[in-house]
Amino acid sequence: MSSSFTTETTQTAWALDLALEGSAQIEQFFENFYMQEGEPFKGTDFSGRSDYGPFIAVGIPAGGLFTGAEGIKTPEEVDLWGGTAGEQYDPCYHLACDTFDNINLFAFDVNSDAVAAATLQFAMNTEVINGIKGKGNFKQRRNAMESLGPKLQR
Repeated sequence: MSSSFTTETTQTAWALDLALEGSAQIEQFFENFYMQEGEPFKGTDFSGRSDYGPFIAVGIPAGGLFTGAEGIKTPEEVDLWGGTAGEQYDPCYHLACDTFDNINLFAFDVNSDAVAAATLQFAMNTEVINGIKGKGNFKQRRNAMESLGPKLQR
């Protein structure tokens, strides 16, 4: 896994307008996350070659993180994330050496936090994506038993 942090957008012609708008909001969430963390990032267009393709194709907004794969690192990217210009981001991408031993733990940690933050945010409220306000029932409870309801409390 490369130590680069890129967010994906839908700028390609095959993406639906609905997905474009919602996907841009998801991308903005990730960009804000990286700015808050003080981590450099670079946007990248959806290419349709990943798991998000079927969602975009049916109008479901998508967003995600891309950490390099087989792309070639530029001198500008080396300045941001290290590595060697002109070499593949991840020389083990989809090869036998693509194992946990080949992972960049720092990039894994930062990206895991970004995904967790986005999952929590959009589980609570998707208004910025689809205009539907969250239910507003995500308040901190005094204790865990309160959330189980009176029938389950002893």
